Amino acid sequence: MLVVLALFCGFLGWYAWASLKVDTEPVINLERNMKDAFEKQKFVDTVNFGKRILDKEPKSTVALLYVGQGLIQQDKNNEALDYLTQVVDSDAPEAAYCHLLAGQIYCNKLSKFQEGEKQFRRALHLQPQLTQAYKFMQYVLRVGTRSWELIPFELRVVEHKEMTIELMDDLSRNERLPPELGVVLKGIQENPDDPNVLLGHANFLRAQQKYAEAEPLLRKAVAGAPELDEASVRLGQVLWERGEDDEFVRWQADVKESVKHHPLYWLLLGRRAQSVGALPVAARCYWEAVKLDPNMQEADYQLGLVLMQLGRANDAKPFLDRASKLNVYIDLVRRNKVRAIELGGKGDPELAQQAIKSADELGNLWECYAWVLMTLDADKQNMALQQEESQMEPHLKNLEHKRTLPPYNPATKVDLSKLPLPEWKVASTSATKSTPAPARVSFEDKASAAGIKFEFVDGHDPQVRGLNKMYQMNGGGVGVIDFDRDGWPDLYFTQGSKDPQEHDQTEHLDKLFRNLGDGRFSDVTAQAGIVENSYSQGISVGDVDNDGFPDLFIANVGANRLYLNNGDGTFTDATEAAGVGDSTWTSSCVIADLNGDSLPDIYTVGFIQGDAITRICNNGKKRLDPCVPLEFPMAKSHFWLNRGDGRFEDVSAAAGIALPNGKGTSVLAADVNGSGKLDLLIGNQGNPNFFFKNAAKRGERPRFVDQGLSSGFALGFDGSPRYSYGLAAGDFNGDGLLDVHGTSTTEEADTLFLQQKSGVFVDAVRAAGLYEPTYLKNSFGTQTIDGDLDGVLDLFVVHGNVDDLSSEYLPYEMPPSYYKNDGKAHFTLVPEETLGPYFKSKYLGRSAAKLDWNRDGLEDVAISNLRAPAALLTNTTPHVGHHLTLRLVSTKSARDAIGTVVELTVGGKKLMRQLTAGDGFQASNERILVFGLGEKTAADSISVRWPSGQSQKLSSVPGDQEIVLIEGRGEPVVLRRK
Repeated sequence: MLVVLALFCGFLGWYAWASLKVDTEPVINLERNMKDAFEKQKFVDTVNFGKRILDKEPKSTVALLYVGQGLIQQDKNNEALDYLTQVVDSDAPEAAYCHLLAGQIYCNKLSKFQEGEKQFRRALHLQPQLTQAYKFMQYVLRVGTRSWELIPFELRVVEHKEMTIELMDDLSRNERLPPELGVVLKGIQENPDDPNVLLGHANFLRAQQKYAEAEPLLRKAVAGAPELDEASVRLGQVLWERGEDDEFVRWQADVKESVKHHPLYWLLLGRRAQSVGALPVAARCYWEAVKLDPNMQEADYQLGLVLMQLGRANDAKPFLDRASKLNVYIDLVRRNKVRAIELGGKGDPELAQQAIKSADELGNLWECYAWVLMTLDADKQNMALQQEESQMEPHLKNLEHKRTLPPYNPATKVDLSKLPLPEWKVASTSATKSTPAPARVSFEDKASAAGIKFEFVDGHDPQVRGLNKMYQMNGGGVGVIDFDRDGWPDLYFTQGSKDPQEHDQTEHLDKLFRNLGDGRFSDVTAQAGIVENSYSQGISVGDVDNDGFPDLFIANVGANRLYLNNGDGTFTDATEAAGVGDSTWTSSCVIADLNGDSLPDIYTVGFIQGDAITRICNNGKKRLDPCVPLEFPMAKSHFWLNRGDGRFEDVSAAAGIALPNGKGTSVLAADVNGSGKLDLLIGNQGNPNFFFKNAAKRGERPRFVDQGLSSGFALGFDGSPRYSYGLAAGDFNGDGLLDVHGTSTTEEADTLFLQQKSGVFVDAVRAAGLYEPTYLKNSFGTQTIDGDLDGVLDLFVVHGNVDDLSSEYLPYEMPPSYYKNDGKAHFTLVPEETLGPYFKSKYLGRSAAKLDWNRDGLEDVAISNLRAPAALLTNTTPHVGHHLTLRLVSTKSARDAIGTVVELTVGGKKLMRQLTAGDGFQASNERILVFGLGEKTAADSISVRWPSGQSQKLSSVPGDQEIVLIEGRGEPVVLRRK
């Protein structure tokens, strides 16, 4: 027994000695071993050493950090969190890094972004200069699309000189979607109640107009995180965009005070006030938004336009100027990003220099500094930039992390604080929304049956879907021309080729189809003497020599051509003699008497140039270069003044139309606001549109002034430019003023410019019901059409993407659309299945021209597609109203009578139509005006205002007939009765 006891005591002594040896090992040795194990990626040993330190010093920040890191490397994230979150805050860098690691686990592994955000903010509190923490905060805020909160964190990254071109691109724009849909979808699965996840998912849904799905997510986020102002603001945004006006007013009345410090809140109130005609209230709300964020394009632009309507042009100027400068800056940043992709990471030094100047003009000093640093990185020996950097840095030391210096905010120069704020009440009884009766409009494609066999050849590689080269984008045009003057409209289709550089090819030619008047067309191209073998784009029909026979002007990728009608069924190529063969890439063109001297002039719309013809974008396996129009220089537009002797003079510069940043795709010649002179509306691709207001007296040398910005025509409702492929004009709301519909690209809604009495255009695309159905469509040709002859102008639009993204979200081929107008400029998309079989298929639609080819009083549409046969959509609507078709002949001005305004009164209702030129995209319509009379069998009166200024009036004109009105002649000439 004594032996056993002795042995036991001996064991205890040994154990005590061994334990004492471990306990006495210095912590400094354990730390060294722990760090050494981590460097050698022995993560189990790292954790063991760290735990031994914690047994001795439970609050060791270093040990907690390394144990956490070691466990993360073993994918033991929850256990790692247990250690990392035990850290006691201190000045030690390791304390901040513990919070950083914990935040990353919460976000990346558990999708608990709210918890992750707390950890990142804690890290920044401890170490305000910790760049990684700012980047992680950016990530969290991006997931929740908290764009307004993002800005200071992005500027902190600039301060630490770690910016990228991608960051600058994001910073230049106020709206950002979550970085990856996968992050949000993962969060929905793992932590669907996280406010950031709810916000990010809701914003994705909102971008797809899935408002009914987005709204409950936002309400849940507001309830779960009432301190998150972004959630409340986004809820208001969804209610507004969904059209829930009563709910929007309730939302506005209930928001907490802190929400009013968010610029989007005031922007939404400005939209609502503007929509109900409360312009002073709208101005005040937009002003409040600009005060908070002078870089909010929509607020700047709309405030300028509202002030213009209020007669405060001087006050409007600084806001319109800033909207214009913002667009220039954003365009420069995006182009630099594209060049960076092309050049393998670094942008274009010249564009970067321009971005420096542009940011400086905006007062965006942090961004100016960033561009200086990035440009210096590419040009290290640039002494001027080195000096600029050294001069800027002292100013930045104590500067707030806001984009714009206060003196550059236009809201500080114009005081609108005395204008009224909203005082809205929810209607006592909610008006029931009326659902329009389904339209009975229908069409049938009769191209094949009528003998029209044509397909545009774009030169694409059959093995490659999508855009292979830039010239394959636009397709060809359609022109309606009664070249033999037999009363039956003929059709001209412009043709491409395998390669625009093959100037002598004769395999692919433009086609002229003669309407035989019996339901058939005949290809008479050869008999007419037309050999147009260029890669053709748009077309314009007009009588340039006033001889009564319409002529042709063809826009080409290369030299344009003018064909004069000989009056005997043949044409003569008069390009060289006329001097109009400019060799740039012309997309669209128009023939019209633009200076009022009775001689029709020619306007050509330049698109892009440089290596746009030769650059290969896609080889079928991958995209080789970022081929988008914004990266190519613009081609020149030309104003060809008719001298009256068969020759034309290029007066572009003197006329004021030689402006930079055009890249035009569409043109419309019209008397826009009743001046009696023809103006020009130019749709530009990705750049502000031009509104060339005719500033010359009748018969003088042409002189135009661009009023695009001040008139509201330059930009969409959000203050940004559109891809304005096509333009169509008409009075959509029955107020007697000319309005304009513009088509655009995917993820960018069309525009519906409604002209106000002040002459300002307001883009009412949302109120018109056109935002949702057009946002995901790439739209080209557009035409106004009264398909059922009820007296109201509807819209016909063709669609088709320019590239195959292999995405259900953004399709490649698309069917055409017909939008029914209720007479108050609210449109409803007519279901495809009711329109006819053609609408059940998908196409790459491009140009569409309007005509009544069978002269039954119903307007039809001719379409040129890419990679599919041309269509002749014949109006087969079974139940239609009565009609009156007018042809106009001017005698005291150019014979074509472009700009003539006709006002018809029927049943006490006034219908205004104007004969315009250039409507659509690369198209030329039949020169007729079709009035739908509805149930009435006659027009009460017809008033005509000719371009010469002369007016005439007719009374009690029977319907269901086609008549000619000749200027100065009292009675019309009846051509055809139904």
